[in-house]
This record gives sequence, structure tokens and C-alpha cells, in this order.
Amino acid sequence: MGRITGEEKEKLILFCMSNVSILLRLEEMVANYLSNKVTKETFVTFLIDSINALEGFDYSVIQKARDFQYKFEVADFYDEDPQIETKEKVSTDFKNWIDTLK
Repeated sequence: MGRITGEEKEKLILFCMSNVSILLRLEEMVANYLSNKVTKETFVTFLIDSINALEGFDYSVIQKARDFQYKFEVADFYDEDPQIETKEKVSTDFKNWIDTLK
């Protein structure tokens, strides 16, 4: 393998910075959702749009994000089904997962 050029290095740095920026905005949006500054629907739409905007991740990341999407969508029903996690639990797990992507 050859060495990477200065231009390729710059593109790689921008690529990584873009992904980190998306993940940071997702963390901010989770906080807004938990404090009821945005609706669940707004948050879930933002979540999926953001995950789809990430570059260079395996499809498994998209699948995991969709799992979180579902968990957020049903979290309001945790009192009706003990197997459903609260939005606080889902949010904590989601934030931890985001940290693994950074």
C-alpha cells in the first residue's frame, strides 16, 4: 500500500469531523427530547436522518439505529408492558452507543 497524500489526509479528517459533528448533534437532540423541547416524532426523524448521513459505517450501525428508533417510539408504553424500556433507559443506552461510534 502506498502512503496517503496530503489531499487524501485532509478529506479523511473532514470525513471524520463530519461524523463526529453529526453524533454531537444527536446527543444534543436526545437532551432536548428528554427535556420535552422537541417531540418524540421530531427526535426520531432527526435520529434516522442523522444516522443515514453518517459515512463509512457498516450497515449494522443503521440497523442498530433502527432498533433505537423503535425503542424510542414505544417507550411511552413502558407502564403497559414491563418488557418495554423507559425513554430514560433507552436514552442512556443510546448515548452510550453514540460514544462507541465516535
